[in-house]
Amino acid sequence: MGKKGGKRLNKRMVADALQALFQAHPGETLSFKQIFKALKLDTHPTKMMAIDVMEEMAWDDYLSKVSDSSYKLNLKTQVQEGTFIRKANGKNSFLPDDGGKPVFVAERNSMFALNGDRVRVAFMARRQNHIKEAIVTEILERKHDQAVGILQVEKDFAFLNAEGNFFVHDILIPKKKLKGGKTGEKAVVKITQWPSAESKNIVGEVIDVLGKQGENNVEMHAILAQYGLPYKYPKRVEEAAEKGAELIVAHHPVMNSNWNPVQTLRTDDRQGRILTGLIRHRIAAICMHTNLDAAEGGVNDVLADKLGLSIVLPLNQEKIGRYGVLNCEIPLVDFTRFVVKSLGCNGLRYTDRGKPVHRVAVGGGACGCYIDQAIALGCDTFVTSDLKYHQFLDTTDINLIDAGHFPTENVVCDAIVQRLTARFPAVQFVKTTCHDGEVIQYCMKEN
Repeated sequence: MGKKGGKRLNKRMVADALQALFQAHPGETLSFKQIFKALKLDTHPTKMMAIDVMEEMAWDDYLSKVSDSSYKLNLKTQVQEGTFIRKANGKNSFLPDDGGKPVFVAERNSMFALNGDRVRVAFMARRQNHIKEAIVTEILERKHDQAVGILQVEKDFAFLNAEGNFFVHDILIPKKKLKGGKTGEKAVVKITQWPSAESKNIVGEVIDVLGKQGENNVEMHAILAQYGLPYKYPKRVEEAAEKGAELIVAHHPVMNSNWNPVQTLRTDDRQGRILTGLIRHRIAAICMHTNLDAAEGGVNDVLADKLGLSIVLPLNQEKIGRYGVLNCEIPLVDFTRFVVKSLGCNGLRYTDRGKPVHRVAVGGGACGCYIDQAIALGCDTFVTSDLKYHQFLDTTDINLIDAGHFPTENVVCDAIVQRLTARFPAVQFVKTTCHDGEVIQYCMKEN
């Protein structure tokens, strides 16, 4: 038709319509027939005007002429990678990696990129009286894969009204993926489907419901979650904070220069989250580790007592590990059942070297390096954890029992509470309830 919105089409209006059409179909070759149909140009004068405009755009290198009756957007220009900057007013921009000036990216050319995404763009040939523009051709890396906002639950669907400028549109959520969330509650949602040519919707699933909008803790957690900062800390730290504890006494160290040197205080790893949680809640930590293994009344003394050993002596000069004797000799199978019951193991691994059990060595945690000492002391059985396959295979002079790292060390916790309570009666000592089971689980073979 020759008019648009009641006004006769002029050359500028046709040029703008053509620019929008080609930008909406980057990389596609459009024939005159497709162009006329898309723009609803059904009169000879408007069609000829469109052809003249496209010839000028091709002369300006804005379009590439594919044939006498078809064109496509000219993307054979400078290609760069950088960061996409999204603005709420739609005036998005591309920031090149080389530190150059930001370049305007129209919403229709953004490929739904989000704020902070790494993208690859093509700079479109600049037309007369137009600013320099870029078109996103590929999203290389998403900056955010989670969103924080307010849930809205309808009869047949739900969505998250995302906060901040990271997401332009609401995020659709299947009702089966709400995790119990209700309208008006703030939630953290993980993106499971990004916009595409087939669907412009962002789809996600709720991974955490923070609580009712407006509550102080909920709003604080929402702000932290929105910027990728931890709003939850390891369970033991949170439990201590909830109980008003000022000190955590533990066996395994929070910091260890050999295993995991502390160079920075970060929140994107487990150690950093523990340290940050302790600092935030102003909780001190005393971690004894091998000192508690070797100490009188420590891990290995309690472990030996738990397994019914008497005449208990240190296994080595470091005093890590103990050995002693049972009241009477018993078959290995019976002893393994006794170990499981006494230590609360989910199961255990062992090798039977044809020796009944009487003289037993124990080493809480990973003490496989002391197998030779146990053999040299005449032990017929060694109870420890974290044994390697070759240790089971190569050791033929002693029964080996791997009862698990947690069960062989956890036995000392009750003893510590009792000793500290007796020594400091004015202080309340409480054993943690959130770390009460073995990390490793066993799937038993069915008969």
